[in-house]
Amino acid sequence: SSTKTAHSDTAVVVGQQYFYVVRAVDTAGVAGDSSNQATVVTQGYAPPPPAGTTLQINEIMYDPVGSEPANEWVELHNPTDTPISIAGRIFEDNIGSFTIPSGYTVPAHGYFVLGYSATAAGGQVDLVYGITAPSIQLSNSGDTVRIRTDTAIIDQVAYLASWGGGETASLSRKF
Repeated sequence: SSTKTAHSDTAVVVGQQYFYVVRAVDTAGVAGDSSNQATVVTQGYAPPPPAGTTLQINEIMYDPVGSEPANEWVELHNPTDTPISIAGRIFEDNIGSFTIPSGYTVPAHGYFVLGYSATAAGGQVDLVYGITAPSIQLSNSGDTVRIRTDTAIIDQVAYLASWGGGETASLSRKF
């Protein structure tokens, strides 16, 4: 039988580098092989917003199969009981920005996909940003994705290529 154990390191400090190695130990205390070392840099890390209070960046496809940046996309999630208007919100990465036009809302407990083109996310895009903001091209080596107002960051995710994702797997946050 196997047991899965999750570990959360909650005492990290912004700007620090951490090294992790995973090693399996059976119930008799016999250790198996260790994983390769994983390096994590907290630069740009911002804690997720409090659950139930605001919009969240939920999933990012920064290195898709096929044409880049045409197939790149970012999914927003509304964890609240009320629809959230995203009109006038600014979607951006480290290079470009896109102001969401009027008329767009993320339903209560729902999702909203921003795609570079209409073919991104298997064609399941709610709003295309690449036509008016071609400079938003999610970097395959790491980037920061934000959703904000004119004066405040609503949510942001800084990612590194070493986290995985790309081709057939997106980066997905766990709250």
